[in-house]
Amino acid sequence: MDKAEKQRRRDVVRAIASREQAEAEVQMPVAKSVLKELFDHLDEKLKDRGCDHTLLHSLAFIRHHELPEDSFLTWLGKYGGYCDCEVLANVEGKWGEIVGSI
Repeated sequence: MDKAEKQRRRDVVRAIASREQAEAEVQMPVAKSVLKELFDHLDEKLKDRGCDHTLLHSLAFIRHHELPEDSFLTWLGKYGGYCDCEVLANVEGKWGEIVGSI
């Protein structure tokens, strides 16, 4: 395989990844700025109290901001966010860089 073919394949892979990312962003139940606020909120809450292995602080945030609870919780679960510390570890691990760039 020559250099041009390798570059073409890399470009195809990047285009697919970019399209998949755009599709995933469309499925987000909240704006990126709100998701960033949730991560910041959880960072602050868990710093002092740790995680009780529930979504206590995530739910409080969702309810305080009157966000679509069922769809947001389902979306968080899709990325492994089944408790507050998992939201930070898994969901922020996937989306943190994306929402941090806004």
